[in-house]
Amino acid sequence: MPGEMERLQQIIQPDTGIFTNLGDAHQENFRSREQKLREKIRLFTNCATVVYCSDQELTTRVLNEALPGTRL
Repeated sequence: MPGEMERLQQIIQPDTGIFTNLGDAHQENFRSREQKLREKIRLFTNCATVVYCSDQELTTRVLNEALPGTRL
């Protein structure tokens, strides 16, 4: 659901993130795949490094926009 990742980020406070996949699960809670991706990326707000598959165009674009200064 929208808003969940921000609460989780505050609880676990990760310094390194691994983004594996943007699947179809729970898509009914979001207007678009990009909205769901942006929600998931909130978990990595304070990460120094995020590992992801750079072949995924949407993920690459949104990570670069949402996490400037983060090592990707």
